[in-house]
Amino acid sequence: MTVQVRRAQPGAPLLIRASDWNAIGDAVSRVGAVDSLGIGRAGGRSVVLRAINADDNPAIPVGGIVELDEPAGTEAEVAGTGERPSRPVGTAVKVKRPTGSSRRRRFGVALDGIAERQTGRVMTMGVAWCRVTYSDDAHEFAIPADGQYEANSAHAGPLRILGTGYATGTRWAWCEVDPAFAVRRTLAEISGNAANGDNRFRYGGSEVEGDGSAVTDGLVWTTTAGEELENRLEINNAATGRQGNQIDLDADSGSSTFTFLAVADGTIVEVSIFADDDGTVRSQFSVPNGITVACS
Repeated sequence: MTVQVRRAQPGAPLLIRASDWNAIGDAVSRVGAVDSLGIGRAGGRSVVLRAINADDNPAIPVGGIVELDEPAGTEAEVAGTGERPSRPVGTAVKVKRPTGSSRRRRFGVALDGIAERQTGRVMTMGVAWCRVTYSDDAHEFAIPADGQYEANSAHAGPLRILGTGYATGTRWAWCEVDPAFAVRRTLAEISGNAANGDNRFRYGGSEVEGDGSAVTDGLVWTTTAGEELENRLEINNAATGRQGNQIDLDADSGSSTFTFLAVADGTIVEVSIFADDDGTVRSQFSVPNGITVACS
């Protein structure tokens, strides 16, 4: 339906048909996938909060990635030094530079430039223009960089990069913000392993589809530290005592000797990819290890 909009004379009565009003409302609800600041709304589900830069942080730029700190109850509380914000805060949330100090941390993107102890808008879910440093052009996610208002590319993280093929280096990119992206799940086929202590291994592998076929340009893991797949059931293994899935294999073995086996090549495993507090990205699966036994 087309509605012709004409300017009204100041002071004149405004008469509008209900069908015209509803049509305008429908049009407004569909407008603005991207607003004037270049901020997108993911399916109309963007979440924007009033926030205050309250902890003597440098000014937050538009597009700056911030960590949500805590709710701010009163002007005196959030101002810290007694200085009043530029406007009433109400139920604003404190924001700061990402620090990596809490596993439960949540992030947002500033829609306004926010000076010290001033307020502005921060989006905690939706699509925004962010500054990302790419270390690998295959990365599809990003993790906020500690002490900065930017992010580093990764295989998993709370920011999903929209688009692929970005060259390595620091550049602007569209990113979708959603806490659900902090953990990514996929499938991998094990190929190779290397010892990583007693009864522990680093695994190599490659990303596969649900039917076991290779993923084009998929993820690849190696047996090199920092690039490996880890089996969660091996994490606390030791030479004696806990040796497999937290079980002391030799405790009641009598004269038998057990040998702990790595997960076999060709095994398809479900992989969870996530980031530790310090930004370390881990790729882990859970598969019980096999054993062999020799009786004397």
